[in-house]
Amino acid sequence: MNFLPLRVAAMTVAILTGLLGPGPAKGADQAEAMKTAIAHLDEVVQKLLSDPNLGTIVAGFKQMYAGSPLLLAIRLQRVDVASELLAAGANVKEPLNEELPLTAAVINCGQEMVSLLLDSGADPNQLAAPDDFPALFHSVLMQKLELTKLLISRGAKVKQAGPNGRTPLHVVGAMTDDEATAKFLIEKGADPLAKDKEGKTAFDLAVAAKHDKVAKVLQPQK
Repeated sequence: MNFLPLRVAAMTVAILTGLLGPGPAKGADQAEAMKTAIAHLDEVVQKLLSDPNLGTIVAGFKQMYAGSPLLLAIRLQRVDVASELLAAGANVKEPLNEELPLTAAVINCGQEMVSLLLDSGADPNQLAAPDDFPALFHSVLMQKLELTKLLISRGAKVKQAGPNGRTPLHVVGAMTDDEATAKFLIEKGADPLAKDKEGKTAFDLAVAAKHDKVAKVLQPQK
């Protein structure tokens, strides 16, 4: 059977996932099977380096295993593999299925992966599609304050509005009760009086969501 490299990689990952979970393979058998799977994964990585921008959808596997080699490495939190792919020419600005590598890194990883992509030319304000949200929205939504700080330090626009007119501060008000992030965004220039397309401020959304800590930070001064 002829498999594309990414498909083989996905199957290897699936094997590893199965081995790590509950199942009949235990002890020496499990250890040997894992060793074999990991060995195959290393071989596949080398094959992927010959075409780091290869894109394919892997039939029969979860969405986690669909995409380019770089996106796969990011979802698996493999900074070492992502670094090799980028060095081999993987396109850090190329969206696949309307997902950017930087967005995937913010969602799935920590500072090391995000820093790697930014150092490799990722644009923190890039959109994968006209109705997309930039990376900063995702770090705020997931309450990853250190990533929020990193993205802003690397040029992410704190006042940038999404397709619904909401800014990152609106996201904090509506979706989290993250007082620290609200304070930081305001410190960096976020406008607490900015209104979305429905005419609502971040404070309005925080009150509606009963996010009392954020509402207190955002409450208009009398």
